[in-house]
Amino acid sequence: MEEKKTNYDKTREDAEQRFLAYDQEKMIRKFSLKADENYLYLRFVGRDYRISRKNGRIEWNREEIGKDYFEPAQAGFEETLAIMDVLCSSKDDCQLAGTYNTIDRMKSVRYAATPGSGLYTTYEKLFDENTEKLQKVLENLGGTKEHPGDAAAKLPVFDFLPVIFQFWHSDEEFPATLKFMWDENTLDYLRFETAFYVMGHILSRIKEELVRLDTRRCTIETEGKEVVLDAYCGIGTIGLTAADHAKQVVGVELNRDAVQDAIGNAKHNGVKNARFFAADATRWIREAAAAGEKADVIFMDPPRDGSTPEFLASVARMAPKRVVYVSCNPVTLARDLATLTKLGYKAEGFTPVDMFPHTEHIETVCALSKLDIHGKKPSGRR
Repeated sequence: MEEKKTNYDKTREDAEQRFLAYDQEKMIRKFSLKADENYLYLRFVGRDYRISRKNGRIEWNREEIGKDYFEPAQAGFEETLAIMDVLCSSKDDCQLAGTYNTIDRMKSVRYAATPGSGLYTTYEKLFDENTEKLQKVLENLGGTKEHPGDAAAKLPVFDFLPVIFQFWHSDEEFPATLKFMWDENTLDYLRFETAFYVMGHILSRIKEELVRLDTRRCTIETEGKEVVLDAYCGIGTIGLTAADHAKQVVGVELNRDAVQDAIGNAKHNGVKNARFFAADATRWIREAAAAGEKADVIFMDPPRDGSTPEFLASVARMAPKRVVYVSCNPVTLARDLATLTKLGYKAEGFTPVDMFPHTEHIETVCALSKLDIHGKKPSGRR
């Protein structure tokens, strides 16, 4: 029985067909796009995309910027609509005005509700707690600090279309405030409703990068002489991020397909000091600890049920100087941190990230360090 298509599927297919019917050479010249016989290439909110010239499918690159290898993932609905709207529906002679305003105050907009009440509220709270990191993320996405704000940047939505992102944190007098300022001629490039898709996508990308930044902040403190264990490693993302700063990375993951992907990711990124094992994390670490194996840093990203008492006890036996716990369930995180505290570790800091807006779920990164027998942190860099 043929699977019924959703309205999202139909809208995506319509956008792909519109692209295929368009004069692609004209599109390439108009926006100075890179292209070959198979794909058109462009950047959208700090990420590399390619569009198939044969079927219109849009994919983004899972690999980090600067890598030659393209690991494709299909673009989401909002990404597809935004990219196709700009490429296929923009005016032939669109030019930037160089002056900026909020999208609801564009001269061609007759009436619009003020953006922000629903779209921004969750993010304003998140950014209010991470303002310094937010500025770093904006710069990582290609932004330049040219405008006022506690965190602000002129961001390239596309290489040819910028937006000004401004954020002011809360104080005793004013609440946290988030604002997007668009070029006055933005609606020559995209439709009014598409701008909201783009703003939503920018906020999602910032949230992604905040998590990546916190993970990387933990990993770059390794000193190049250390053994890093990445438990529940999935496709190896966290461990591979640490590889440049470690002597050796060992990843453990139960899902064999994910382990194959981790091995492939290491190969494609030229990482030669990482090994991955398809095994139950608890069983693997218990056997490794019993054999006297040691790790200097342990990353652990267990499922919502959290880790196991046996795993945590084995962590203590391996005696890493640092543990980084990534959790999607505060309840099991609190339970496991209580166990790790009894085993001689101290939580140094927490970074909550609202990965699931309008739900009770939250992602948390917690960094722990090992105490000596007198209850003091070891000397040296944390």
